[in-house]
Amino acid sequence: MAKKSSIRMESKPVKKLSEVTPDEVALNFLRSNKINFSESRVVHFYLYFPARQKAAAAEAELKETSFDVEIIEPSEGKEWLCLATKEIFPNTFTLTSIRKRLEKLAHKFDGLYDGWETQISPDGAGGFY
Repeated sequence: MAKKSSIRMESKPVKKLSEVTPDEVALNFLRSNKINFSESRVVHFYLYFPARQKAAAAEAELKETSFDVEIIEPSEGKEWLCLATKEIFPNTFTLTSIRKRLEKLAHKFDGLYDGWETQISPDGAGGFY
């Protein structure tokens, strides 16, 4: 009697769509467009607050963690932008960690974390995405 052969295939667990972070979606899009993240680059993080005082309180905490911060007055009476900037190596772990911290910070001061954008190239050419 001939032996039956079997092939055992192992696969990585597949993430459910609900488990994919917004950061992974953006990074995958950038990678699919041949953006190379082997070099550090500037990343802008957007936080919005209902009042200047709340934006300033968030600014103080962000500066303690090595962010450059600019507060921008609303143009049409809406929310104050707290633009936090940092040079990092963008990857899922780093961006997810930063997002979680910024979401907590925004919530602490009645604000909203609204995501990030990064330079298309490390030298700043090509703008931001």
